[in-house]
Amino acid sequence: MKESRPFDRVLGGMAWALFIASAGVWWTQQGDLPERIPIRFDFRGTPDGWGDRSTAWILFVGIGFVMGLMALISRFLPKEQMNFPGKEDLEIMEAMYARSRTLLNGIQLSMSLLLIYILYMIWMAAQEIPDPLAPWSWAVILLIVGLPMAVYFYSYIQLKKK
Repeated sequence: MKESRPFDRVLGGMAWALFIASAGVWWTQQGDLPERIPIRFDFRGTPDGWGDRSTAWILFVGIGFVMGLMALISRFLPKEQMNFPGKEDLEIMEAMYARSRTLLNGIQLSMSLLLIYILYMIWMAAQEIPDPLAPWSWAVILLIVGLPMAVYFYSYIQLKKK
């Protein structure tokens, strides 16, 4: 088993705490929603597909499965199977290995934030409350999803400059 860095544990812990908290909030508040809720949104954040409110649990199952997979990969990631540029330099290999584990934990946190944002979109549309973020929904989603990768690539470029 690999040693994990404190920052990795914080990222992973935050991801699972947000996931569990969002499931709890959804569980307690879903009764306040109409039976029919938006389950799909167009590019502008406008609902274009509707379904039963229990359909939202598919989000929790899918995102929870992928988060669990990321947690397992991060915990048991075999360094020998990694193929990084500069693999022959042990220092670069160690640094890239650590960054890869942090990336996987960052993806978990990103998925939890994405889940919260999607639930927010569902809630606002189901309650027929105008959502000020609706025109920017895809930009917000791309930011949430892309940020861990951007940080990873930036750190790799900084490492290569050394």
